[in-house]
Amino acid sequence: MDGDGWQISEVVALLGMGRRAVQRSCGQNPASGDLGIVRVDDGKPGRRSYGADELAQLHLVNAMNQDGMDLVSVRDAFERARSSDGVECLAERRCELDLERAEAAEARLRRDRALASRGDARRLGELVEREVAAALARAGHAGPFPAGWLLPRLRRAVACGTWEGEVPDGLLAALDAPGLDLAMELLLGPGSFTHVLTALEDSEE
Repeated sequence: MDGDGWQISEVVALLGMGRRAVQRSCGQNPASGDLGIVRVDDGKPGRRSYGADELAQLHLVNAMNQDGMDLVSVRDAFERARSSDGVECLAERRCELDLERAEAAEARLRRDRALASRGDARRLGELVEREVAAALARAGHAGPFPAGWLLPRLRRAVACGTWEGEVPDGLLAALDAPGLDLAMELLLGPGSFTHVLTALEDSEE
């Protein structure tokens, strides 16, 4: 960063956006193919500096472009946003869309890993324990949980319909993460996921 802003080479590296796309998005000369989507201070294209607000808008331009919108359509979407609820709302909607996609991809990845590990109880067990520990940590319930604490309790819940010991805060939500049910069923057998949830719910009453 130089002074009060980033140079175009830094913007390209930080956002993974093509140099020409940055220039077209910020330039104001239609004869050169510029679209003026993002408004920046005047300056020669190679010497402009871009602030944090411009970075945010360029990231949004890049994301929309990667989704299949050409830059003219992106410009039109920005103009509509500016004349209604603002570019910030456009960015918020984009964040919501990316979050939905990330959650769907995370669930798909869990299923991919579970099916790749089918028939290997050790790998399936490690997958379940790792995913549950990560979910608990993200929710602020990091334990400490001793190694191997989860699987015996899951097996007991399936076999006996009861949960052994206290239920850690957030465990039910962690086990209910999309895609994890498949890993548990492959590890513990058909119908096991429902048995585990029932045992946990009964223990909390």
